[in-house]
Amino acid sequence: MRDKFDVAFANDTDADRHGIVTRSAGLMNPNHFLAAAISYLFANRPAWSRDCGVGKTIVSSSIIDRLAARLGRKLVETPVGFKWFVDGLLDGAMGFAERRAPVRLSCAATDRSGPPTRTAHSWSALREITARTGRDPHLL
Repeated sequence: MRDKFDVAFANDTDADRHGIVTRSAGLMNPNHFLAAAISYLFANRPAWSRDCGVGKTIVSSSIIDRLAARLGRKLVETPVGFKWFVDGLLDGAMGFAERRAPVRLSCAATDRSGPPTRTAHSWSALREITARTGRDPHLL
């Protein structure tokens, strides 16, 4: 797939675990995807408040901690489970929340007008990175 498409995806039956393939990396390391998605989304969501933070579970990679610090965003660390992120995604305290290992995530609506989205938004973020920047998401 890496030679046929700029970005390719595969997922399990309920679409909350996924694999991402890019031309440069082949199967992308999930932590690299998270870093690319966080960097891109926070740089390209002007409707998100400067107080809007990054959510992660206690078992998640410390790459998220370092990236949130570099972006000047607060880090909200929670127990494992999506329920811990819902209020923060809805009220604007968080724009991005990774909820268990580097495979399940949620993002606030672009303009904060709707409910948090799940994996479909992560795919949208990768498509958007590729379309708007012309770059491979792995290279961000």
